[in-house]
Amino acid sequence: MQAVNREIRRHLELGQIENKLRLEMQTGLTPDEQGLRKAMRLALEPNERELAEESFGELAMRLGIAAKSAELSDPKPNPTNPLTPEPTVVAQSDVFTALIDGMQKIAPGQRSGR
Repeated sequence: MQAVNREIRRHLELGQIENKLRLEMQTGLTPDEQGLRKAMRLALEPNERELAEESFGELAMRLGIAAKSAELSDPKPNPTNPLTPEPTVVAQSDVFTALIDGMQKIAPGQRSGR
């Protein structure tokens, strides 16, 4: 249950960080890895920067920044193996719904955090 709460809190914090970075990127920064790193330095508090660094690839994807470094690259499907699935993009709201549903199944009728 605590792990689910931590993951929900992480997604909420990343959403707030994403909004700050999106606003900062609109000030004329280049929409690439270097511009995103500069936006992180300018717009985020130290604790936010730490989470942003840990989730850099995810934030870059959310912001539509092209992956250039190996750190950002998504695994590509194997063209020689037709059974290799395509990467799936999941909406943040779907993640929250699934987490909440799971929490309700684990502890129906109980309030979380108490």
